[in-house]
Amino acid sequence: MSLESKVVNKYPVLGSSQSPEEISLTIKGAVVALLPLIALTLKGFGVTEEWLGELVNGVFGLVGAGIMVWGVVRKFKK
Repeated sequence: MSLESKVVNKYPVLGSSQSPEEISLTIKGAVVALLPLIALTLKGFGVTEEWLGELVNGVFGLVGAGIMVWGVVRKFKK
């Protein structure tokens, strides 16, 4: 069971009307719309766009590395 379907099962209001096992397009759109607002708010606290970009790249790099390690572990776990 995917993370998305687990979230939707726990919080059915987040579910899509087209496919109840997926998160609603409205929720996905809201998350995308909030990102610039969050960036603007962080600017008020002195966070620069360059730093924020580096943070996002670092987080995605760590997530990607974690997924890769998990894939290797699963491969040899059998």
